[in-house]
Amino acid sequence: MLVLVFVLNQPPSNLADQCQTGKDADQSERCRVVGVVNSIQDYWKHEISEYRLSKTVLYSGSLRTGCGAASSAVGPFYCPGDQRVYLDLSFFDQLQSDFGAKGGPFAQAYVIAHEYGHHVQDLLGELESGSSVPIELQADCYAGV
Repeated sequence: MLVLVFVLNQPPSNLADQCQTGKDADQSERCRVVGVVNSIQDYWKHEISEYRLSKTVLYSGSLRTGCGAASSAVGPFYCPGDQRVYLDLSFFDQLQSDFGAKGGPFAQAYVIAHEYGHHVQDLLGELESGSSVPIELQADCYAGV
């Protein structure tokens, strides 16, 4: 099992022990995130020889990253400075409550895959290549893979 998910601002827990089955993922949002992250990273490590696993950080409130300070207002993001994906799970609740988003776990998986798309871009040297629109579209493309 790949589990590289860390939960900040909460007591330490061993997600690898808690998240073993599909039933666990159905009953726990964190376990669903672990399953999605593991699936994404397993795919990319077989597709790209240079692929290095990225850690996923679950947080709430604010935190310091390799890219500076961030807060929940930022939403999910990838930081090339420390090669980590940061997820504030309240973002997914906000999408539903404030914006009427529907799609549940599939929409959540897409957002996570998009951020890992940025990690792939970073590893391939594509992230620094310029305009944000093509970068975001390519991350969307990678998320669809």
